[in-house]
Amino acid sequence: MAFDPSFLKPGCNIVVAAADVFDRTGGIASVSRSVVDALKQAVPPSGALTVLSLHDGPGTTEGEAATSAEYRFSGFAGSTAGFALALTRVALSADCIVVTHVRLAVPLMLLPKFLRPRLIVLAHGSESWKRLKSSSRRVFRAADLVLTNSRYTLEHVMHAQPGVTAMECLLGLSTHITLQTRLPPPRVGAPLSFQAADGQV
Repeated sequence: MAFDPSFLKPGCNIVVAAADVFDRTGGIASVSRSVVDALKQAVPPSGALTVLSLHDGPGTTEGEAATSAEYRFSGFAGSTAGFALALTRVALSADCIVVTHVRLAVPLMLLPKFLRPRLIVLAHGSESWKRLKSSSRRVFRAADLVLTNSRYTLEHVMHAQPGVTAMECLLGLSTHITLQTRLPPPRVGAPLSFQAADGQV
């Protein structure tokens, strides 16, 4: 399955919404760092990358360099209300939002469909198919693309939610792996490819 990343155009505004990026360790935090690092290299210099983190502190400044695009980071120190308000506000001017957990995108469902940007949701495991809340199902149905961390998760997502656009992707890679590192191909579909102005990620 191919995904057209035409949202990475000159002047694009990309948002990453994460539970944790820098202040915590763990699988989902590692995925968030990998996504942020990849998009720093993929967003054109004339574009902007905004990172919203629910649990990171507001003073976090790690990673502000290493990108030629405009970079903004906001941490909300666990304030779900502040995070939700900021996410819905930036959504109005974003070209695409990448959320690293389905529950983070629930506030976006309050916006009319015509006001929502493209939405990419990362799926990590049973939160994507087992005892799903109706609000989570709505997010998955609204997503332009669901990226799963394994074939196992992909098969369960497709079985539990027929019609969802989903593919397996190599998530959670070490942030020390560069874009030039040769990686094994995913087992299902094609790897996600971001076409930037100066190359391919």
